[in-house]
Amino acid sequence: MPENHSFNTHIMDTTKRPKIIIAPDKFKGSLSAREVCAAIRTGIRQVIPEAEIVEHPLADGGEGSLDILADFLEVEVVEAIVQDPLFRPLRATYLRHGETAFVEMARASGLPLLKATERSARATTTYGTGQLIRNALQRGSREIMLFVGGSATTDGGIGMASALGYRFLDKHGAPVKPVGEDLMRIERIDGDQRYVDPATIRTVVVSDVKNPLYGEQGAARVFGPQKGATEQDVALLDAGLERLAELVKRDLGVEIGQIPGAGAAGGLGAGGVAFLGAEIRSGIHTMIGITQLAPHLQDADLIITGEGMLDHQSLQGKVIAGVAELAGEHRIPCAVIAGNTSLQPTEYRPLGIQQVYTVMEEGLSLEQAIREARDRVEKLAQRLAGELLEKK
Repeated sequence: MPENHSFNTHIMDTTKRPKIIIAPDKFKGSLSAREVCAAIRTGIRQVIPEAEIVEHPLADGGEGSLDILADFLEVEVVEAIVQDPLFRPLRATYLRHGETAFVEMARASGLPLLKATERSARATTTYGTGQLIRNALQRGSREIMLFVGGSATTDGGIGMASALGYRFLDKHGAPVKPVGEDLMRIERIDGDQRYVDPATIRTVVVSDVKNPLYGEQGAARVFGPQKGATEQDVALLDAGLERLAELVKRDLGVEIGQIPGAGAAGGLGAGGVAFLGAEIRSGIHTMIGITQLAPHLQDADLIITGEGMLDHQSLQGKVIAGVAELAGEHRIPCAVIAGNTSLQPTEYRPLGIQQVYTVMEEGLSLEQAIREARDRVEKLAQRLAGELLEKK
């Protein structure tokens, strides 16, 4: 764990009231993004009470994204009864804003919906996500923003597509159950009874990963184990996803195998492209755009971001990377308050991150760090603010 060093450059204009932007992700398992914002704000206020502070909680396009969007947009919350990852009834919600529907797949097909003993990458489905999309289309939505992440599934999106009228048929012409373990049984994809023509709507898959559908960096091999997949399961699922890509190309004329982001959410990224004509977009860039963070950076002196764990994944499409990139474009110093980090300064500074402060410290247990997260984040913000004053 790197030491928390102080700022080593003059970063604030002493002739004006300092403007500080707070734009973190959640600390998973302890604090929501809003709570992180509040703790940092409280800490700064105790040292620089006159500071102009803008709180701008963020998400990376995965779980929690709709909660963030509801803070920034006038939305209608729509509730629907759908099927959970194990085909059980579930009450789930999505958001509508004009003709756009914001659907978070984790609300219908997410890992948190299952007990640890129920996790099965083989036997779970995205059918409920498809039901949410169909409900939105029935209500007149013409644009679907599908936020993927936190999935319980590895079905390549065939569950979603089944709910939208696609049929996946075996060698006897019978429908295949839309789960990962049955991908290899599919012989033909029939879209004649699909509910909507992809050409008549606009669909965006919002993802924080760039993994392809199959292969060493694919959905099954990289993410399958956290969903309960054994080595044997991973091999079966990876082969099934490759088979799906071949059938989609043959029957629908769409190439999905090696598209960056196709492997998101157990292959739902690929499913969105294949069955809804979707484009795949970076989660954090999408969230920054929708929530209009950039205008707040005008005349800002510092932007503070953060998340639970600052690691190599953080540098690739997560909130911290997106915020640091934006800060660099505006020539604004960027600091990070994180639960912990596995990175050294030589690894995060090229991203434009000037300083990192971490909750975890020598002798502190993870349980205590989670329990005391709010107070510790507040104290780190106090320390950061004090170091800013020292440099004035």
